Amino acid sequence: MRTLRALAQQIKWQHMRYGPIDTAVWGVLNKTYAVAEERGAAETKVSLGAGGETSARLEFLKAAMFSASSPDGLLPVEVELAERLVADLAPGFILSATPAREHIFWTELQRPMAPQRAVKAMPGTPGLRGFGPGTAMAALQGHIQKIQTGGAVPSGLNLGGSYEPEQVLDVLQHLALYWDMEPPERRHARHPVKSRLTIMHGFQGALESLGGGGGLDFDKKQTAENWIVENVSAGGFGAMVPQLKSDWLRVGAMLAMQPDGGANWVVGIVRRVSRISNQEARVGIETVSRAPAVAKFTLGALGEHTGLLLPAAVLGSGEVSIALPASVYARGTNLEAHVGGKDHVYMPVGAGDKGEDYELLRFREMVREA
Repeated sequence: MRTLRALAQQIKWQHMRYGPIDTAVWGVLNKTYAVAEERGAAETKVSLGAGGETSARLEFLKAAMFSASSPDGLLPVEVELAERLVADLAPGFILSATPAREHIFWTELQRPMAPQRAVKAMPGTPGLRGFGPGTAMAALQGHIQKIQTGGAVPSGLNLGGSYEPEQVLDVLQHLALYWDMEPPERRHARHPVKSRLTIMHGFQGALESLGGGGGLDFDKKQTAENWIVENVSAGGFGAMVPQLKSDWLRVGAMLAMQPDGGANWVVGIVRRVSRISNQEARVGIETVSRAPAVAKFTLGALGEHTGLLLPAAVLGSGEVSIALPASVYARGTNLEAHVGGKDHVYMPVGAGDKGEDYELLRFREMVREA
């Protein structure tokens, strides 16, 4: 059980760095659990420190359900929180060698493989194990409802630390999405392409690409990177990063992107990162705006700040997004800006994303009459 827990920690840390995921670790973990079953010890309860009683079956399911929950779409702190939530809900998980409808994931104990979604008939081998959330799904939905109605983290959740209710809710909803009987569907059809994409990263990189870097205290001018677009949809891009140059690439990072041969810049946010080697990664990028612009926004008594005006990527929403430097916006504050020769007022309608160096907010736009 200590071996299973240590191997699960290795896998978690690989996910916190977005891979690459070493399948050899899964090979040892799967075989270790297979030995526990062969010796009739899979259900034996023992106490491992402050975590209370556990079993080989429970430790195996914690690792398997965590890995099957798409942690490559979470921020590092959310990966940690997801592991804690999975551990808390683990007693409700189910595992069997006999395929069943509620086994939405599967693995093969004699192979060095990570768990897979059961989207087609599973191979009929002695090492086959199907598993799923079982009764933990109802408990998870109960936690979601309590946070939504009470605005606080349920007292019974053992998260190993203090987290904001919104952050816990986001991770719970992420788990609920991937534990559902029906796998998540893409909102937009993807089309395979092969083209180059020029990238500037971060809030300041986006400002710089759009000509808004003047007067800002940059340590140094950012060098653009070249990525390879592998697929495109109405909602964003799938791209290959051929050479990782630093650790900045993570879920939630803002990007300014210029397609090969184009003159315009597009602003997007990294939604998924999967390292396939120490030097290469695949990323999923949501397009936020295809017509971004730099503007100076007045935040009442909070002064003036340079930000990004981001008309919706899909027109017709009636809203506009604005990206501002992190920690400068006070909730409920109207913004004002002079855009296109007219004075505009932006009234807040909701929060969007938050990154390490930016905050993305949604506003209703009004033109002030002279």
